Amino acid sequence: MLNIHKKRTSSFHCKEFTSEMSKETAQHISNTKIASKPVHISVFDMSREDAHLIEKYGANVFSFSLELEAMTFPSNFLSRHSLKSESRTKMVDWMIKIFSSYASEPGTFFLCVNILDEYLLRTSYHLYDEDIHLIGMVCVFIASKMEDISPLKMTNIKTDIGHDKFSEKTILRKEREILKVIDFNLVSIHTYDFIRIFLYDLCINNTQKLQFYKIEEHIRTIEKISIYLAKMIALDETYDKYRHSLKALTCIVIAFDILRSHSKTLDKEKESFIREWIIFIIKQSGYTEKNVENLYKKVVQFYKNIDKYSDIAPCLGKCIESELK
Repeated sequence: MLNIHKKRTSSFHCKEFTSEMSKETAQHISNTKIASKPVHISVFDMSREDAHLIEKYGANVFSFSLELEAMTFPSNFLSRHSLKSESRTKMVDWMIKIFSSYASEPGTFFLCVNILDEYLLRTSYHLYDEDIHLIGMVCVFIASKMEDISPLKMTNIKTDIGHDKFSEKTILRKEREILKVIDFNLVSIHTYDFIRIFLYDLCINNTQKLQFYKIEEHIRTIEKISIYLAKMIALDETYDKYRHSLKALTCIVIAFDILRSHSKTLDKEKESFIREWIIFIIKQSGYTEKNVENLYKKVVQFYKNIDKYSDIAPCLGKCIESELK
């Protein structure tokens, strides 16, 4: 991973971005409740052995993540099918509801969306809106078996989630088909992975400073808001053209701006420390400040228009399990 102990200077200021987001918009996001179980940066609770493993292999994990990311290519995958963008949005929102209801791991949702989009890209079948239900159910099933400690069982998928609309045989046949189409490639990278990588790097390399400044809870809040934003933009397939690492950085910057705008305990010294870390990871990730700023504006604009998704994607705002404070 990165090493933020290195000396760094930059003219970049997150404050320039804040003007793009109205105070009302930032407050609304800050008051929004996340559609997932509470997430903690486990570095605060991990054993010394686990911390040592991250320190030793973190750089390799980051490099491998970049390699995985480079293997994905932007594609207008919906153009190959008679499948409307609205149908995919509904399915992604439904996935948020399912994984919230079963308290799955945060990464399960993002893997599930990756599997869905990869299948839509690679399948030779011409798909229609009525096909999305079974495909989505099976993607949920596969992702849960890959990521969750207590994965969903067939009875959950068939009866609880699918309401017995599809037989077990049909579900298993579609599972085999999807796995074959994506070449059993379930080792993928997504925005949540990079959010976690960047925040682990901050915590591992700065444990004493985090404790000195007493900003652990601030970092947890940045993580929660970042994950919420990452889920939000997953609703729109046009964000697939952006690299996951850039989306993760942008979500972190927006989360930091929201924290700065609304926290009463983030003083100038703490704020400066977090800002300098963000400046550093942007540089080390190979992006320019303009790259982040352009996507920042797009994400903020998307959130400002989120009300138009309320009918087709209600779950992001309504599946409540932990509240941003």
